Amino acid sequence: MAFVQALPSAPTKNVIAICKDDLVNPVPEVPVQLDLQASTSTKRCTVRWGQHHLTDFKNYIFFDFYVFLYLTVKQIHKEVKHLTNYALRSETIPCSKLESSFATIPGEYYNAYIEVRNAKQKVVALGSTRFRASYSKDELLMLYSMAKQYSGTKMREIDEVYRCKPQKYWQGIKDNHNGIMKPYMKDENGHGANHINSVLKGLFFSAQLNMDGTKRTTSYFGDRKYSVTPQELFNPNVVNFYFCDFYCNANNHTNHFVTIGVCKKKSKSDKFCSDHLIPLPSSNPFFKVSPGKNRVYSLNQKVSVELFYTENVRLQMDRLKVIKPVGRGSSRPGGLDNNKTCKLCNFVI
Repeated sequence: MAFVQALPSAPTKNVIAICKDDLVNPVPEVPVQLDLQASTSTKRCTVRWGQHHLTDFKNYIFFDFYVFLYLTVKQIHKEVKHLTNYALRSETIPCSKLESSFATIPGEYYNAYIEVRNAKQKVVALGSTRFRASYSKDELLMLYSMAKQYSGTKMREIDEVYRCKPQKYWQGIKDNHNGIMKPYMKDENGHGANHINSVLKGLFFSAQLNMDGTKRTTSYFGDRKYSVTPQELFNPNVVNFYFCDFYCNANNHTNHFVTIGVCKKKSKSDKFCSDHLIPLPSSNPFFKVSPGKNRVYSLNQKVSVELFYTENVRLQMDRLKVIKPVGRGSSRPGGLDNNKTCKLCNFVI
């Protein structure tokens, strides 16, 4: 399981010190703030606290452990996310147990609140943490293995990567953002347990070609196509690559996607991805960069590769080309639900 350190809202103190102080000194007027850690996975999460040698105090200190589940309700056609808060679990166990585990739903948010009480039920310490039931490293490695098995080895050379958006999107960047495409928050598209959803900011680029190798002339996302050379954004001396997700959408289970995070080395986004995702070599099964001065970029042809670039990009209006919009002609606010019944890209069914 992957451990996430909670951010304390007040100075912290370990539980051993609290127990010793309470046995010989008056109970503190203000409860001490605890650090909590949450280990996450898609099926089961664990909250941990304190040290591993509290058995001497198990008859003196008890705590109440409450877990509150936040349910995310997606409203179609609205960019609003409603959260419903209700009590999921409440129990009283010895402080010496050091942890409590509980079943979780992939992608849901949870709040855990802990009180440490003495024998007189006086609260001497408390803490809280918020976390999401996200992939553990082992689970993400399993998903990566499934993606490799599905994708195969057929690659095709590319000479551009692109974004398709409505004309008003590009005009807004020119008029309101000094011609800078700024990363924005990743939506909920893909697996709910994906670590980057609603956490990491970036810009999606595609390099997908038609089956015969020709460039696409239609887009589901807008009537203007902006293209750059892959060398401009994906120089392996400048950026790192990370495996993020492998999924298909509920409305189209035949088309599978692999999401690759692309981060400037030693940036904040690079640190986040290094901690939570799977590093990829520059030559990986989905997006290959050949070594040497004159690099050749190639893309897997069986899976749709999404390149999530986490840095600003300078807009050059003369690079915009008209492309025929199909379907909605724009992305769906909030993203699409993934297909939770597909056995090719789910191990939690």
